[in-house]
Amino acid sequence: MSSLEPREIILRLVQRALEIVPADRCTLTSLDQKVMRVEASHERDKGSPSWSGREYPLSMLADQPLLLEAIQSGRIATGAGFSSDQTDAEVTLDLRGVMRTAVVPLTLGEAVWALLILSRRDDRAFDPEELVALQEIGILAMLALRNARLYQSVNEAQERGLQALTLISQNLASSDELPAFFGRMSASVAELVHADKAAFWMLQDGVLRAQATAHGFDEQTLESMRLEVGTDPQAPLSRLLFAGEAIRGEVTPEALAGPRGELLRTMDVRDLVAVPWKTAGRPLGVLVACNSGSGFLPQDEWVMRVSARASAVVWQGYEAERRLIALQQKERENLEQHAARMAELERLKSQFLRLASHELRAPLTIVRGYISMFE
Repeated sequence: MSSLEPREIILRLVQRALEIVPADRCTLTSLDQKVMRVEASHERDKGSPSWSGREYPLSMLADQPLLLEAIQSGRIATGAGFSSDQTDAEVTLDLRGVMRTAVVPLTLGEAVWALLILSRRDDRAFDPEELVALQEIGILAMLALRNARLYQSVNEAQERGLQALTLISQNLASSDELPAFFGRMSASVAELVHADKAAFWMLQDGVLRAQATAHGFDEQTLESMRLEVGTDPQAPLSRLLFAGEAIRGEVTPEALAGPRGELLRTMDVRDLVAVPWKTAGRPLGVLVACNSGSGFLPQDEWVMRVSARASAVVWQGYEAERRLIALQQKERENLEQHAARMAELERLKSQFLRLASHELRAPLTIVRGYISMFE
């Protein structure tokens, strides 16, 4: 398949499946860590394949032994059908009258990425050779689909990275104070990665403190948002700050029960992505986004890194400006002190001349009188 459009690859795959294996219906279902997603289906003699997008929790596999067998074994499973108890009304109607079902797992590496589900309304067994041929084509389609989605993800990440840079430039143009800038940037980062909350944490004296202008946190929560970095260089927080390793994923029960569990509960964090916020010379802190709608993706991490790096450049600019202002103030004070010293010296000189003139006037008058008398 030469197309780089994921939707087109999926629709062509379910259509091609019914050409290889005679069946009444073919459905492509993808799997991830949270849900089983019905991508598309095609009914023979009923026009073009249709896009679905329906999602079901993975827990429903417990009532679907045929699907579970194909996923766990990675081999083709055939049988009489599967239960429709946990499906919606439209799918239940589609499954009515199905007598034979074949589930073809599509694997990449050791993981099953998707299932091709073929069904027949007559009691005719599937040809194993046809199913194997379909599986081989399906795996090639999955490779093409993965490449297409990677390409799409890269494009989306680049676009969102450009959006981040645009937002930074807009915020910088309208910002007159550093806290206000980071407040707007926190809100922009949350919007870019579809998170409920975002915050810049500043590293000071071995302690990370969230900026008071963080997005999505109330004032009381912000006061408690501080973390001791510690001295263990292999600790996740140290590796995040000093080695540049990002943290991304769900907050596990073990993390909630750990030493920072109370803070995580106070912050009401379900999942997060954290990236280092640093300049070329030293770490400034971390940028954290919390509570995504459907899990943070690698491109979200990339967008966060772009935002953190650009924000660090802005911070450096503000720091350079602050240092320049401090130097100018120091220089002005030095000049004022020098001017004051020169004025004092001028005053002392004038005072000395007045005193000398007064003290010398009387003796000169006497001397002048004697000279006149001699003359």
